[in-house]
Amino acid sequence: MTLRTRPSNAAHIGVYLGAALVLAVNLALTAVAASAAPGSYVVNSTLDQDSTTYRANCSAGTGICTLRAALTQADSDGIASTVNFNISGAGPHTINIASTLDTMNEGETTINGYSQQGASANTDGQASNAKIQVQIQGPGVVNGGVRGLVILSPRNTIRGLAIYNMWQDVHIGSDDATGNVIAGNFIGTNAAATFGAGGINNSTFGIVLRSGSDNNVIGGPSPADRNVISGLAGRGVLIGIPGTSALDTGTDANVVQNNILGLTPDGLARRPNFGHAIDLNNGVQSNRVVGNVVSGNSAEGIEISHAQSTRGNEVVGNKVGTNLAGTAGPAYTRNGSNGIQVEDGADLTVVTDNVVGNNGDNGIQIGSLSNSATGTKVQRNRIGISLSGAPIGNVNAGIRIGPGVGSSPNQAAGLDTVIGTDNIIAFNGSGIRLEGQLSLRNTITRNSIFENAGLGIDILPTGEVNQNDAGDGDSGPNTLLNWPELQSATTNSVSGRACAGCVVEVFLADKDATLDPSQQTSYGEGQTYVATATADGNGAFTATLPSTAEGRIVTATATDGTGNTSEFSRNLAVPSSK
Repeated sequence: MTLRTRPSNAAHIGVYLGAALVLAVNLALTAVAASAAPGSYVVNSTLDQDSTTYRANCSAGTGICTLRAALTQADSDGIASTVNFNISGAGPHTINIASTLDTMNEGETTINGYSQQGASANTDGQASNAKIQVQIQGPGVVNGGVRGLVILSPRNTIRGLAIYNMWQDVHIGSDDATGNVIAGNFIGTNAAATFGAGGINNSTFGIVLRSGSDNNVIGGPSPADRNVISGLAGRGVLIGIPGTSALDTGTDANVVQNNILGLTPDGLARRPNFGHAIDLNNGVQSNRVVGNVVSGNSAEGIEISHAQSTRGNEVVGNKVGTNLAGTAGPAYTRNGSNGIQVEDGADLTVVTDNVVGNNGDNGIQIGSLSNSATGTKVQRNRIGISLSGAPIGNVNAGIRIGPGVGSSPNQAAGLDTVIGTDNIIAFNGSGIRLEGQLSLRNTITRNSIFENAGLGIDILPTGEVNQNDAGDGDSGPNTLLNWPELQSATTNSVSGRACAGCVVEVFLADKDATLDPSQQTSYGEGQTYVATATADGNGAFTATLPSTAEGRIVTATATDGTGNTSEFSRNLAVPSSK
């Protein structure tokens, strides 16, 4: 007979315990997977520490997870990562860092401050009503070269943070650093936008792009993308190596779009950057500065400069020195120096569709230090006049082509500049001022220039009309080209003499124009373009006028075959048929 034996109680207990252990392990693994998906980290502490324990916590989704530990994990997990926030208590929550955070070398990491409870992205079309609940505060620039976020890799995104009070808040600096997005942040100031009001002990640089970083976006087209970059002790956005000592090749095709620089988020008070608000220099190319409000800063609003290989950069659709809407220029929105400055070798810069007013020096300065600015194109800007038509004059010239501070007055400040078409230049100290003895081939064409305190076009020596000379044999800016002499007019034409082969543009003069040759107001300004004629080989020309010229005062400019444009001519009255 075969005996069947039963398992002992101990054996049963062992089986049950083993099954329970397997079940517990499986449940634990399931819980971990649910709370910490691969590549997802949730910062729940304001501590500025990193350890193997904190890193493990970040990966497991349990215990304390610090920002420093989360960044370390995200940079070593080999996959696209997201760093979110869930810090308990009322915000905003401040993470005080004593040293630079972990460098982002791997790429494809998103840091989302808007994941913190109570945070929300901006929805305002002009201002920023973003609610920032996580702020990263550095030790101040006096404590060494601390950087906040350092990005040396591609396709990272930083949103919803306030980063301030360190050497550099955000540093993007590698030829691998491409396709990064910095959007919806407060840079240089805290969540309440109160820090940095005096610029003391705050960050030297807000956002730095250099060392070949390309195709990155600071801001973006939507309201939620808008950064507030204000309150910095130095520059707001720096593209390229600062100074004039070295070229920064490959830092190209970056976009700075739709940000507020120099004001509080609501746009109702100054929070100045004490250096250039946006600075492009030393060989950077094809970068675009688009649709920003750049106001209330202590120095230049936007500068493009230093090196002849600083080429093909664009400044488009910005409001410089104005309120957020571009409709007024209250005192607090004034930039301390030039609104837009293109100088020292910058080549083929495009400045279009901006509103530039209320600046403490010139609206647009095209100038020289060691080298001339060449090939600058200035089109369709409103300079000294707001979008509502209100006067927001720049203190000196609307546009000045002239030597920079400390450079020789005898050098070429601007070469081959084209000012026009369709700029409106009004209510400034003077309209367009041209200095620098060797500044040549600067064309001024089909603009509306009026209501400036000085001359509409003022070529060195400035402050007075340059009278024509026989043979036009003198030299100077734009060769001191003789202005056309308007000799006679009918109800539908004007005739006169100019340099042989020169193009003559005729304008209706502004409302303050006179016919008294002893008054500057009898030389322009040219407010409304109406006609073009080309002088023959003997210098004679006749331009056909529209009916709108009847009974009006006209003025004119001449431009020679190499692109030099004169001052406005002496005015002439057009008879009326009535």
